[in-house]
Amino acid sequence: MLESKNSVAHVLPSMNFGGVEVAISKSFRTLNQDFDYKVYYVKEHGTINVNQLPVFELFKNILKGSNYPDILLTSLWWGHLVGIFLYPFRIKWVCFIHSTGYSSIFDKFVTKLALILCDNHIFDSESSRVHFDSFQNHNNFVVPYIFTNYDELKNFNHNPQFTFSWVGRNSKEKRLDLLVKFITSMIDRDVSFLINICIAGESYSPLDNLAIKYKESIVIQYNIPPQHVNLIHKNSKISLCFSDYEGFSASTAEAALQGNLICARKIGELPNYLCNKNTIWLDDLSNYAWRNFILRVEDCIKDEVKFLERRAKSQKYTNNLLGKRSYISSLSTILKKLCDA
Repeated sequence: MLESKNSVAHVLPSMNFGGVEVAISKSFRTLNQDFDYKVYYVKEHGTINVNQLPVFELFKNILKGSNYPDILLTSLWWGHLVGIFLYPFRIKWVCFIHSTGYSSIFDKFVTKLALILCDNHIFDSESSRVHFDSFQNHNNFVVPYIFTNYDELKNFNHNPQFTFSWVGRNSKEKRLDLLVKFITSMIDRDVSFLINICIAGESYSPLDNLAIKYKESIVIQYNIPPQHVNLIHKNSKISLCFSDYEGFSASTAEAALQGNLICARKIGELPNYLCNKNTIWLDDLSNYAWRNFILRVEDCIKDEVKFLERRAKSQKYTNNLLGKRSYISSLSTILKKLCDA
C-alpha cells in the first residue's frame, strides 16, 4: 500500500514570468515526487502553467474542514496576505521571503505582519536572512536559487555573440531607466557592442525606441520561456544588474556560473558570491561614480585577453563558492523537516 504524501499549498499572486515563478516551474515536478505540491494564485493564472488553481479552491477546502494542507507556503505579499487570512486556522505556515525590498507600502506592511505572525521563515539568501535579523526568534531557513547543471559549466564559451546581457522583469526596482542610460553611455563613447535584453512583463518604450534606432547593437526579447534564459547567459560576456534591491538575484548568479563578468550595483547577496576583483561595481548613482563605472567597463572589453581571463576567474570563484547547492534539494529538506516537526 502506497504511503500518502504530505501536502504543500504554495500561494502567490500569479504565475507570470519572474524569478519566484520560474523557480516554481523548474521545481514543480521534482517536488511532487515527495509531496502533494499544489500551486494557488490570488490574482491571475499567469502565462506559466503548473496546473495552478485559483486560491478560492484552497479556501473552499479549508472552510469545509475537509482538506487542510500540511504546509501553507506563501510567496510575495499577495501570498502572505492569504497566510494572514488563514492564520486563525492554525495551519503550519511557512513564509518565503524573496528579497529585502518592497514594491509598495502595502507590500511592506503585509510582509512585516506576516514575518511577525508566521513561525517559519524561508529566505532566498543569507543576506536576506541577516536583513530581517529582528525575527531571529523564529524558525529561519535559507534556500538558494540555484538550478544550474554543473556539468554544463565545463563548456566555457570563449567567444559569445553578445557583449552584454540583461535579464529581468519590467518593474520599478529593476531600473530599466539605468539600462537605457548605460546603453546610451556606450553609444556616446562610440563603443562597439551587442546587447541581448530579455524582459518579463510589458514592453518598455524607451528601450524599444533605442532598439529601433540602433538595431545593429540592441536585441530585445519579451517573455521568453524560462528554459531559454540560460542560453542568453551562455552567449553573453557581461551580465548587467542595476536593481535598487535584490535578494539572491538568480539571474546574476546563473550568469556568473555561465561565464559572465558581472557589472552591477553592490546589493543583496551579490557581494557574497561574486569575485570582488573580477566584478565591476557601480558604487553609487552620482555622476562621478557613473562615469568611472562606464570607463572601467570600456577598458575591460578593450583588452580581449584580460577580459577572457577575468570571465574565467569570475566563473570559477562563483562556482567554487556556491558549490552544488540546490533550490530543490534545500526546499525539499526544509519542508520534510517541518512536516515531521
